[in-house]
Amino acid sequence: FRRVSCEACGLRMHFRFGSIDSNVLGQAGPGGYSVRGSTSWVNNAISRGEGSGTIDDVQGSTATEFAPWGGSMSVDSDTNWNLDYTVDPAGNEIDLYTVIRHEISHVLGMGLADSWDNLISNNQFGGTAAVAEYGSPVPTTADGGHWASGTTSTVFAVGDSQDALMTPTVAWGNRKYLTDIDAAGLDDIGWDINYPPPPPSWIQAAGGLFSTESNWSIGTKPLPTDPVEFHLANTYTVTFDANETSPSVLIDAGTVSFDLASHTYTVENLTLSGSSTDLNIANQHMMSGRVQ
Repeated sequence: FRRVSCEACGLRMHFRFGSIDSNVLGQAGPGGYSVRGSTSWVNNAISRGEGSGTIDDVQGSTATEFAPWGGSMSVDSDTNWNLDYTVDPAGNEIDLYTVIRHEISHVLGMGLADSWDNLISNNQFGGTAAVAEYGSPVPTTADGGHWASGTTSTVFAVGDSQDALMTPTVAWGNRKYLTDIDAAGLDDIGWDINYPPPPPSWIQAAGGLFSTESNWSIGTKPLPTDPVEFHLANTYTVTFDANETSPSVLIDAGTVSFDLASHTYTVENLTLSGSSTDLNIANQHMMSGRVQ
């Protein structure tokens, strides 16, 4: 045992690179501690000011927060790792960047905190944010330590679909990122998550110019890097007065017509969702890399 200092709002991580049991890529968890003093001092030290600042907020059956000083992580030295976080792993490599992300999430309490355990019933995680994101309680492994194998979500703040980071395995040659369901789980166990704003969505039921700021939910015309969405269950026309670009377009309701007026609308991913959803394109070209 030794005395460890940890600054306010800080986390301290201890890392070990060595041989681990077969098929185990890494393991991690929050650190233990011993603390003595007055009741107020002990409450403050253990809760680190989370919740109302008492032990009951972060420990036991009443816990809704998590307040570790940090923790430790071990990574297997016998695995053929991809050590370069700037490139995806080759087919015969396991991505170290992915495994470290996963294990840090355990240190932050996913699968281990009392505030996590208190939200699990019958191998389902019922946190408010996670249920809102997933559409129902999220299935977990039998031991409650991970999302169930095959649980998918979209990459946090990006949108691409993948297996959630906190499923129990990672495939050879595969990189995984934090997903929206992982972020929601962290939110539910007490962490404050800076969620990205929702994508710009069209709000003018009568139609209008793509470039008119008041036609969009964000009060300004979308940037060329913004995904855009059309959710209105109406029939309307969006008219273009210049060339435009969007990385993705989602239309999940209504009948939408794009009048390009001799301009070009460049879209990498176009998704039509819903049995009664239609898209009409008039007067020139819409370039799409992938239509779903």
